[in-house]
Amino acid sequence: MKFGYTLEFTWLKLSVTFSLNFHAEKERKKPPPDSSF
Repeated sequence: MKFGYTLEFTWLKLSVTFSLNFHAEKERKKPPPDSSF
């Protein structure tokens, strides 16, 4: 039970990290918007 929970948590963390990195990469490749903020 404990092992499964840890595995699931690790997978979740990896998944979130991957999503954030993917999003950041997409943002970086986009042309910069005019700095209105």
